[in-house]
Amino acid sequence: MKIIFSLCLSLFLFSCQKKKETFQTPNIADINEIIKTIIYRDSLPVFKNDTSNTAICIRLNKIAVKIKPSEKEGELIAAVEPPGNYVYVQHLLYSSKKSPAFFSKSDSTYLLYQNEVHKSLNIDLTFSKKLKTISFEESQADKYGSTPYYTLSIPIFSKDGNTAYVEGNHYFGGDGGGWALVLKRKDRQWQIIDTFRTWFS
Repeated sequence: MKIIFSLCLSLFLFSCQKKKETFQTPNIADINEIIKTIIYRDSLPVFKNDTSNTAICIRLNKIAVKIKPSEKEGELIAAVEPPGNYVYVQHLLYSSKKSPAFFSKSDSTYLLYQNEVHKSLNIDLTFSKKLKTISFEESQADKYGSTPYYTLSIPIFSKDGNTAYVEGNHYFGGDGGGWALVLKRKDRQWQIIDTFRTWFS
């Protein structure tokens, strides 16, 4: 059944792409607001006045959206392992009795479209002045070193722009962990509506 679903989804996406549907590029202002919401609401200890020695990587990770050829029964909405640079459309559309889908099938082609935009972004410079930051190059050089740091991804949006999916990672020494967040825009404000673990070591 899952293989049939994957095949139908692939055919649906292919036919939609052939129609050359035009999409609006995700808004940079929305991306900045989402990143601020996550840092404040998740209480990440990355501000300059925090006693923690933890930094945040200034560059936002790019997550590619892919189509998975088949899906196992009962998979979670995301199953991204480090380095966590992709997520499957089927995971973003996955729903169960306990966990409703955050994205709809009508979002599918827009999710894939976002592979082509905002390939590299940094945290808003005016906001980042308040943060302890680490560059992408420094984070790669110190991946398993002594400086603990967080990374966040470029948000993936629904077609109506009111739902977003973001991944975060926390590296400390040789250990680490990752989590995913789903946000909804309510009354013009972004709110975190769900979080779940994606990996840990």
